[in-house]
Amino acid sequence: MKYPSVFNIVAVSGKKCLAFCCFAFVLLFASCKKDSKPASELILGKWNVSSQYYYLEVDGKTSTKPIETPAGSYYDFKTDGTVDIKMGEPEASKYNYSFQSDNSILFSKAEGQTLLLKIISINSGKAVLHNDMNQGRMELSK
Repeated sequence: MKYPSVFNIVAVSGKKCLAFCCFAFVLLFASCKKDSKPASELILGKWNVSSQYYYLEVDGKTSTKPIETPAGSYYDFKTDGTVDIKMGEPEASKYNYSFQSDNSILFSKAEGQTLLLKIISINSGKAVLHNDMNQGRMELSK
């Protein structure tokens, strides 16, 4: 009577294990994919300002200082290139916006006021914008 070799059992089990590990690896990466849309599409819609703070990096060290964020503050980006911004005022202000690159947005008003914000990160539910003029950052959420 011939008994199965221990090595044959391990080889078969090893193949099953390897197949399972490969399958799990593929599932892991498929479920963790990044938003593949460009920032110009991801930014559309209403974003609530969840926090604002000064952000400084000196000699490789980061320091932050909170900035008071009025309740109900938001940015509402429209497909027509306008954005309604409400930051504590009774009514939202309307600005024009355009992308200078995939990671920076230029806001402008007819009176000539402009502001350039860098996009530090963005996905479908959260964005972090940075203002080089005053070293301020804001976190937005949908």
